[in-house]
Amino acid sequence: MQFEIPDGAHVHIVIGKAPPLALADQTGVATRQATAVRSMIRGAVVAALLCGAFVAGKQFGAVRTVAPAAAAAQAAPKDHPADGSVPPEFAQQLQQPPVVVPPPAHPPSGKSPFGLDR
Repeated sequence: MQFEIPDGAHVHIVIGKAPPLALADQTGVATRQATAVRSMIRGAVVAALLCGAFVAGKQFGAVRTVAPAAAAAQAAPKDHPADGSVPPEFAQQLQQPPVVVPPPAHPPSGKSPFGLDR
């Protein structure tokens, strides 16, 4: 092929990888199938690793949670019962009706509380 390049024109020659805006060649169909298979394989590997992580967590996770539970039981306050019952003072407070104080009444003004005109 012969191209006529005018004097003073800038020419950029790319050898190897085509620029992103170049026209696609006809061999791209075969690479798309390989890319689809490759992405499915990657997805299967990720799913297998995720399932393996859950299995390993079930297998070894229970051993690690025993020590913090025992430490929390030892750190419980001495004045409260350990059986989970409610202290009598707290039970009396729960029996009293709550005190509800309504907000003070404001006269309606022409402006919105957010600074917007109505």
